[in-house]
Amino acid sequence: MTIKEIAALPADPEALKNRAAEAIRRDRDFAGSVADGLPPTLASLLYALPASPQVRGAAYQALAKLPAVRVEGRTTDVRGAGGRLRDLPAPGRWTCSGQADHRP
Repeated sequence: MTIKEIAALPADPEALKNRAAEAIRRDRDFAGSVADGLPPTLASLLYALPASPQVRGAAYQALAKLPAVRVEGRTTDVRGAGGRLRDLPAPGRWTCSGQADHRP
């Protein structure tokens, strides 16, 4: 994606999920299903692409509704900041356990 395309992503979780699904369907190099592609695609907005805070928030919300992602409840990270623990997909592997979302 270009910087311009990333900047134009919707900050609504459902609209963002639909946009990601469209991109997955158009990706000729991706051999999996849309359901397989959504978790890593949405997660890439959290740590691999320069998405706005609003789009990152929408990505978290969209991810939390996917069956492949587990929201495990409240936790504290190594710095003592509170948040919610999620198992998120990460590039090159299926889960990246221990990601903390520091929003209430």
